[in-house]
Amino acid sequence: MTAVTRLVALAAVALAVATGCAERTTPGQSLPVRHEPEPLTQRFPGLGEPVSTEWVSWDNNSERGAAPGPSTVWIEAVVELRPDRAGELRALSLLTGEDPDLRDPLRPLLPAGPFRTGRALDRALTGETASEWWPRAYLEETGNRLVLLAVLPA
Repeated sequence: MTAVTRLVALAAVALAVATGCAERTTPGQSLPVRHEPEPLTQRFPGLGEPVSTEWVSWDNNSERGAAPGPSTVWIEAVVELRPDRAGELRALSLLTGEDPDLRDPLRPLLPAGPFRTGRALDRALTGETASEWWPRAYLEETGNRLVLLAVLPA
């Protein structure tokens, strides 16, 4: 996928999320909070070795009973980074005034902010290799917690 194609696709997903077209919840079903870091660090090696992780994941076929086929997958996480890694990522980001929007059951874990964001921070999470995941990261200005919203499009 070329950089232009990826940028256009990312813009389309962002527009879908912003307009509510993307299904971000599993109606009538509580999402289990997971704590094991490996599924996150395998997909986002730029997290390093987190101190702790709380995350949820779901796909667009979770509840609908849709026929098997391509699925879009979402991950939302609150990750406590090691202080040195948080500092490295902070240097790649800007204080933008943007705030993440977490779904239940992670909403109570949302840091107060303000948050640092930016494309360089997002790219740093997936590592050196091309990734099919589209992360959006929000790093606390003064703490070590990072909020991760990621999409793996179908």
